[in-house]
Amino acid sequence: MADLRELCSIRDVRSAANGDPLLLWAAGDLPHGTRAFALGEASAVVAPALSCRDRLAVTGPAADAADLIRAVLPQVGPTFRPIGDEELIRTLVTCVPELEIADAFGWMQTETATSRRDGAAWLTASDRSDITALLDEAFPDSYARPDRPGVRRWAGARDANGTLLACAADAWSAPTVGFLAGVATAEQARGRGMGTAVCSLVLDSLVADHGVAALIVDGWNTAAVRLHRSLGLSWRPLAAARVAGGRHHLRDGRVDHLRDGRVDRLRDGRVDRLRDGRTDRLQRSAWQYVAEVLAPEDLPMLAAHALVDGCDSPALRELAGLPRRGDVAEIRDLYVEALHELGIPLPDEETAGRRLLASLASGLTRGELSPRDVADRLSMTVAARTQEETRFLSVAAEYSEWLSPDLLPGWEHDLRTAAHALTTSTGLGSDTGVPSSRHD
Repeated sequence: MADLRELCSIRDVRSAANGDPLLLWAAGDLPHGTRAFALGEASAVVAPALSCRDRLAVTGPAADAADLIRAVLPQVGPTFRPIGDEELIRTLVTCVPELEIADAFGWMQTETATSRRDGAAWLTASDRSDITALLDEAFPDSYARPDRPGVRRWAGARDANGTLLACAADAWSAPTVGFLAGVATAEQARGRGMGTAVCSLVLDSLVADHGVAALIVDGWNTAAVRLHRSLGLSWRPLAAARVAGGRHHLRDGRVDHLRDGRVDRLRDGRVDRLRDGRTDRLQRSAWQYVAEVLAPEDLPMLAAHALVDGCDSPALRELAGLPRRGDVAEIRDLYVEALHELGIPLPDEETAGRRLLASLASGLTRGELSPRDVADRLSMTVAARTQEETRFLSVAAEYSEWLSPDLLPGWEHDLRTAAHALTTSTGLGSDTGVPSSRHD
């Protein structure tokens, strides 16, 4: 096997990756915490908290890329997800047993101005509350938020009354690859060209400033893909992998499987079983964490509440003391370690996904969620196993912000019917709680 070598400059990354825009975006300007490696003809960039995820962008021949992932992943930890061309990632999953497919989506990019930005303008710091309100209404899962690191500026479009109806962000841009995120359009403004205008303004600025403008979009969101194609962006199929089952913890440079079994507590060097429900909050959080509906910034407060509930462990105390906007990798590691210390198993992806479906169906049936909330909060690839789950998931996936107003009532009725059928056929959602929303 060829030797692993670290790349110490953007020039080295560009050369090793043959100018791949995905890796150049992940590398940024190689800030603190971002590292790049090469092995044979493959290269990879370790990018912590890039667009709110720990990413491991990879390119190159499959054999070299597999050796590179095997060498790098134990160094950086299981929170980092290999991301690259879909064909490469699917091959890596067959070569590296620890990995499984997490999701498939697309990278879209352009090097040409759109010139379709009439009606949009750059927003200022005084517009932050309006942006937040619009995102909460139209795109609550957005990773891009006015107060998040890496989000540089926002474009918006307002109506004659001054109401902000569309927004888009320049976020997590690299020196040679600009990045579009946080695209949201108020329901009453859809179909009026406002989303197109704000996207065009940001894309044109990114092309002028960086040479390339890009974004990541789900393949099932055909309306969004069609919009960006109309603006001249090309499509590149990508996929991401993750450490299988999400049930690994990095310790001393190696990956240890977390144990299943009893719910225990560490105290004074001995293990005490907790039998009185004090871990209920943490047990619910475990599936929400695997289902990706529990944001890292919420974990310190979760730990604090768990301490009040009567849970206790060294990692839980340390996690509760971290700031909400602290280092994402550290927060994730301490959360997993706290569950490990308390004997709380992380469920596999299938179980977490099914609990997510049941929770959303239950929340809709009880009136705690709207149909739009349900569609927005499906933040992971879910493998439905029953007829009721399949129907609920299928109807929910039909929603897009471009769904015409005359079709919306029928879709909402079908979703409520499917939710009722799922809720009455399973007990998975009875004690799961309604998940918060996050996805980008």
